[in-house]
Amino acid sequence: MTFMKKTISSMLLTAIFLSLLASASCGGGNVDTPVTSGADTTSGETTAEEKVGYDDDIPADLNFGGETINVFSRAHFRFNDEVTVDEANGDVVNDAIYDREIAVEDRLGVKIENFKDNPEAGHGSIDKMQKMILAGDDTYDIFTASMYHVAPAAANGIFTNLFDVEYIDTTKPYYTQDYIAKSQMGGNLYAITGDISLSLLRYSFAMYFNKTLVDSYGLEDPYALVRDGKWTHDKLTSMVTDIYSDLNGDGKQDDEDLYGLGTSNVIIVDAYCSAYKMNMMDVGDDGFPYFSIDLDKFSSAVDKIFDLNWQTNGVHAYKEISDNNEMTDLCNYFSQDHLVFIHNWLYASETSYLRDMKSDYGIIPYPKYDENQDGYYTFQHDQIGLFTIPVTSTKKDMAGAVLEAMSSESSKTVVPSYYEVALKSKYSRDSESAEMIDIIHNGHMLDPAWIYCSYIGDLAQAPRNLMLKEKRDFMSFYDSNKSKYQKNLDKLIKDFKSLEETN
Repeated sequence: MTFMKKTISSMLLTAIFLSLLASASCGGGNVDTPVTSGADTTSGETTAEEKVGYDDDIPADLNFGGETINVFSRAHFRFNDEVTVDEANGDVVNDAIYDREIAVEDRLGVKIENFKDNPEAGHGSIDKMQKMILAGDDTYDIFTASMYHVAPAAANGIFTNLFDVEYIDTTKPYYTQDYIAKSQMGGNLYAITGDISLSLLRYSFAMYFNKTLVDSYGLEDPYALVRDGKWTHDKLTSMVTDIYSDLNGDGKQDDEDLYGLGTSNVIIVDAYCSAYKMNMMDVGDDGFPYFSIDLDKFSSAVDKIFDLNWQTNGVHAYKEISDNNEMTDLCNYFSQDHLVFIHNWLYASETSYLRDMKSDYGIIPYPKYDENQDGYYTFQHDQIGLFTIPVTSTKKDMAGAVLEAMSSESSKTVVPSYYEVALKSKYSRDSESAEMIDIIHNGHMLDPAWIYCSYIGDLAQAPRNLMLKEKRDFMSFYDSNKSKYQKNLDKLIKDFKSLEETN
């Protein structure tokens, strides 16, 4: 039985993506070679069409005979296309998501019903889902929401250990191996992310620069600085420090003026934790996280951020009103040639502000802490989507097959559509930005302190909170709170260990 909603809108996707790089897969820096077919390995020539992405190992004859799989996902406008879209509309990313649903339904003999909840917030309705599960409600078979809420909620015993689910192979490169390694608690894994989660790419942090203004101020080429390993915090500070113009003539620095750097003191500060390798936690041999913070490095990094945001004339930190509005404000003023550099998500390139921007712009990674740092690293917003299977689901094997098939299909169509066609071709302005996007993508770095930050406490957000209060003394902050963090971590580990004992 098949469930074809319409004729698949993009049957020729594979042909479009013949030359895609292996880095198109969100494999946490994996360099596995994409699946190919028809390659003559003796001559080095391709004798048949090359396939993009990665195959799964689901049995070819697996068919669930028309069963419905119910998915609970986010309706917020930034995430409402993560699982399904209503129809094909000609947009390459939208249609790849649409086609993915059809392909998985047709292949497995299932009907995917996706309930989207909570359009006013990006967090997803974790409270609603938790109440349903604890009450024994088995309506939903797959649940997806933000890492911020999902990862720690697993300690309440509401999600299935994915290592025990049929058809899910967590070693596959379409799953983010860095997340799997950093989020495991003991021998269990309760959520996954990877190619199935478009937010993993969209909400990677980056920087943008206005090419016209860079030339006007005679600044060094940001692309060359990145390539030469000289794009550092100090270099950024030196380039923007004297760039300011009172455009509206009101005699005061405000949002309407021109600055060398537009930034904020909220989530943009969070991204330095990865960019400057401000590690807070690692995972021990027992599979549980422990604090490993380098206090001197962390304190020094906070000092650098403070000096940039609060003591550099050419820097303006836009204020958040709600729902990360400062990110939109940055795009708006950047598009009007008011800002030479901005911090933002890769998602910013999808906004009308940057799509319609008259001046050309470039995309680069966050700078390094200093030239001794071994590379450029990328922070992923804690709103990236995690996928789980509620313990109440009566269709766990089917849910596992759907997640696996969706992940594999995403690596072949959705990720290439977004990463190679949309992000690197449609949204970026030059081939050099595409090169930089590879660096950004390959530098993804997660920390258990961020994965479980809503449980452990505000350690991960300490740089942000200090900036908001115009303070820089991280050592005092940490000394005042470290016992709380350790107590919370001990409780988190205890809760996960109790799950191991009862399962």
